[in-house]
Amino acid sequence: MGESRTDVDLNVFEITGVAWALTVHKAAKALAHGSEADLSAYLDSIHARAFLALDPEALEIAEAELRQAGIVDADGAISRQWVLAVWISAFGPLRVAAVVQAGETSVHTELALSAGRGVGLTYVRQIRPGAGGIDVTGNSNAVEIAFFAEENAWAALKRHLPDLAEVPEATGLANPPAAGLSEIVARARYTIHLDVSAYPSGSRPTGRVAAPDYLSRDVWALAERLYSVTTGPSGEGFALTPVASDAIGHGLAWRLLGAREYLASVAGQVA
Repeated sequence: MGESRTDVDLNVFEITGVAWALTVHKAAKALAHGSEADLSAYLDSIHARAFLALDPEALEIAEAELRQAGIVDADGAISRQWVLAVWISAFGPLRVAAVVQAGETSVHTELALSAGRGVGLTYVRQIRPGAGGIDVTGNSNAVEIAFFAEENAWAALKRHLPDLAEVPEATGLANPPAAGLSEIVARARYTIHLDVSAYPSGSRPTGRVAAPDYLSRDVWALAERLYSVTTGPSGEGFALTPVASDAIGHGLAWRLLGAREYLASVAGQVA
């Protein structure tokens, strides 16, 4: 843990969940008296109180991990780069959330974009089907943080998607008959959920998570080929459409374009 890896367009760190929580806590204290949106409400939240209640030895180990990773200096002061990273992850106006489910594992990736910069967080959960949907049975004690330029958002997301290189071309493929939809979904190796949202500057209440002003949602299923999953006009039932292997990348680009256009239109109205 605490290692840094370079992946062409990305600068990737992997630290423990406790170390990331300590990073957020330190950044929140640094931003508590900011003139704009800050994380002061976090310091009074149940999450902060729970964090401070952790075993002192666990906090000491996390502090050493942050020093090793260069997130804090020898005196425990967090660097400006990481304060900015936490701020972007909390308040970036453009956001991408992807969940990749395979068997009893789900990989969650959250990207936040602001002023040409991007920060990505990825973590893994263990899951199982439950009476009300999916139940979480465990969490991996590792968080991956990626720094990247905004135009490399796809690279930050793609690294956590299944390999789509062998997916057959969708050209000429007919939509599967309705009678076979459940069977295709049942044998899907992966399901991929992608949300893209936008929060105009100043629209997010300080310290709280608000509903986005713009939100798009897409779902794909990977069985013997990749399918786009859409719901029926009434919101009930679903349809599968065979798509090419680059459909997710194109979908992300299209959704981000829509979110950017929305932010630009709101900015124009304010001006």
